[in-house]
Amino acid sequence: MSRTYSPKIANVIRKALMDEEWNSPFEERDGQFIFTMGMHAPIKSLGFVIEVCKNHYMIYGMSPVGPDSEDPQQMQRTAEYLTRANYDLKNGCFEMDWRDGEVRYRIYEDCDGMRLSQKVVRNGIASLALTFERYSQGLLNVIFGNQTPEEAIELAHRKALEEIEYLRREVEKELEKRMQEQQEKEEGLADLKLQDPFGESDEPQEPETDLEEGEA
Repeated sequence: MSRTYSPKIANVIRKALMDEEWNSPFEERDGQFIFTMGMHAPIKSLGFVIEVCKNHYMIYGMSPVGPDSEDPQQMQRTAEYLTRANYDLKNGCFEMDWRDGEVRYRIYEDCDGMRLSQKVVRNGIASLALTFERYSQGLLNVIFGNQTPEEAIELAHRKALEEIEYLRREVEKELEKRMQEQQEKEEGLADLKLQDPFGESDEPQEPETDLEEGEA
């Protein structure tokens, strides 16, 4: 049975995925886009599903790893970890299916009366991937009992602060580089202004006169 969805929204998402830099082939069917993206994290890949509706769309990041639904303690630890993670997240949230232990991350984008752009789509995908990378180590530690949920969240937050500090240093380096280039440019312009375009000496010259020596 076919779904009801917005072809206009789907077309923007299609173009964003075709132009994206991740080079991930995607499958499109009935208003859904399905693809996999490699991760720079202990969880090496993440399955993506973008589901288009009439006035909005949702991006799901599906983890290939989750707790054993037959292990109540493992399920409880994972649920606590994801709940602690969600408290500090600003865009989207983690979800866990209590039936089978599936873990995913969801982002909702409202398009009602708004102009959707390819950049918004790509930013949503990138934001989801970055969030999963940040919390993936803690998720594995909690599932396999290597850390408590509280310890795992502290680790994730510490890594987030390290990432922010790294980005801050990189921005400072870039600003310093641009300031240096601007200073060199201004000094070069100043040197040009000091040069006489007609090749005359910079030394002051005696004023010219038509009077012969001795004439008053």
